Amino acid sequence: MNCNSRKPSILISSNPNIARPKVPLFSPRSIRLTQIGGICHENFVEKTHSDQPADRAAICFASCPAFFAPEHAPQRSELGVRFMRPNFSSDDADLSLLSGVYELNFNIPFGDQFSFIGIFPFSTFSAKDEDSESGIGNIYLGLQTRPPAASTNKSSLSFGVFLPTASDELAPVVMGLYSNYYEMQKYIFDLMTIYGNYAFCREQSNVIFSFEVGPNIFIPTKKEREGELFAHYGVFGGVKLNQLILGAELTGLVVISEDVDRFEDRFVHAVGFGIHWRGDNFKPTLFYQIYLDEEYKDVVDGVLGIKLNVIIP
Repeated sequence: MNCNSRKPSILISSNPNIARPKVPLFSPRSIRLTQIGGICHENFVEKTHSDQPADRAAICFASCPAFFAPEHAPQRSELGVRFMRPNFSSDDADLSLLSGVYELNFNIPFGDQFSFIGIFPFSTFSAKDEDSESGIGNIYLGLQTRPPAASTNKSSLSFGVFLPTASDELAPVVMGLYSNYYEMQKYIFDLMTIYGNYAFCREQSNVIFSFEVGPNIFIPTKKEREGELFAHYGVFGGVKLNQLILGAELTGLVVISEDVDRFEDRFVHAVGFGIHWRGDNFKPTLFYQIYLDEEYKDVVDGVLGIKLNVIIP
């Protein structure tokens, strides 16, 4: 069974002395992942095995709309945690309850118009009859403009860098990509990403609308590999019932620099539904995300997310 893509661009693998399949990454519809809980992403899900060693090579700060964060530029310092767990379609992928991607983030305002942002991703994989693997992701450090608190139409700009801090374990990368493809730059090792984002949010009466868009510039840390240019975008709509917010979002990622057979092959989209409590000091969120692309739907039924933001005194 061949799990290679039509046009391999940049590959991920772990230690070259360990038997691993080639795993092409860039080009959204060309991902093929094997030997992780019996998952092979080639329009089917079944047990796979490989006796061939892999080549030694390497291979997504969401603001207002992404993953139900209606306050994309808080006026007070916040500390946040987030957990996302994929629900794989295969019965063979018997994940443990705590397998998934974790994230610790902070947003600290300074001056009148800016905030300092940090994100620390972490992925872990554990399943029946499989070796457990965990690893840190690429740490993000950046700045964000902060609109006036009383403004009805709020917009902000973000700019930062994902540092190449991710571990080179294969399973955490796979968990990150299937849990959160929209922010895949958080999980790919040997990669630095220059990230930009423009976000707009309008909140009037009981209706909230927002969108975001920006570039992801992938810069591999290995000289023999080429960089890639992606763009991310998202739209959020919701209703506010006192402090309770019910909403839905559409997120998308498009590869700009990669050659593809069809124009639609450049895109990966997901739709999400969630509920958010906008408390004074505690802001919990529960959401569920579904991929719209068949190649992902065949592997992942959906992704469950839990999020909590806390005001820092």
